[in-house]
Amino acid sequence: MSNGFTLPIRVVEAGGFSAWLVEDHSVPVVSLSWSWAGGAARDAAGQEGTAAMAAAMLTEGAGDLRALPFADALRDAAIGLNFSAGRDAFEGGFRCLADALPEAVRLARLAMTEPRFDADAVERVRARAIAGARQ
Repeated sequence: MSNGFTLPIRVVEAGGFSAWLVEDHSVPVVSLSWSWAGGAARDAAGQEGTAAMAAAMLTEGAGDLRALPFADALRDAAIGLNFSAGRDAFEGGFRCLADALPEAVRLARLAMTEPRFDADAVERVRARAIAGARQ
């Protein structure tokens, strides 16, 4: 059954990258996601979980912002930022109100280009992963 609702998809290719753009101006929300080859398949033998750990760490502070101030900046601007590592891809994305787009782009870029990997954050994420595996 089709509801007759469709959105045009525009494919843009440049510099070896492909983007699928969909616009719907009925709500003032921007949702952006990206991925690149990588993920768990590229974890070194004996170091399984490296990609997943790296993905989890990208929201644990970046640049001059430790984990809590980074989380506060996301929350204050109502930005949902996430990263994950699947089997064959490393993925990220954010969702925000259109007015917060510049801040969402700034924080996502900061997370990907200047992650902190502070020892306390690494231990916290590691403990969370261990607890999740035990469940």
